[in-house]
Amino acid sequence: MADTRYHFLDGEWNSSEIVVMESKYAIHKFNGQIVNLATDLGSAEGPIALEAETGEILWRNIEIKEYEEPVPMEQFLKE
Repeated sequence: MADTRYHFLDGEWNSSEIVVMESKYAIHKFNGQIVNLATDLGSAEGPIALEAETGEILWRNIEIKEYEEPVPMEQFLKE
């Protein structure tokens, strides 16, 4: 995954999916490609913040799904 270039959709909306499973792992997919994966996170709770360091960004169709039980990371890696 290191030094991989990701395509931003020119003139179209991009898709971003973020999965955080308690303090076990977090996965960030951008236009269907995994761009970041972290394990052994420090905290299982906290606020949700949407921001970008690159300048203005617009958000739409934000959905939040809560799971009753932790889901194995492999399920999200294969999608």
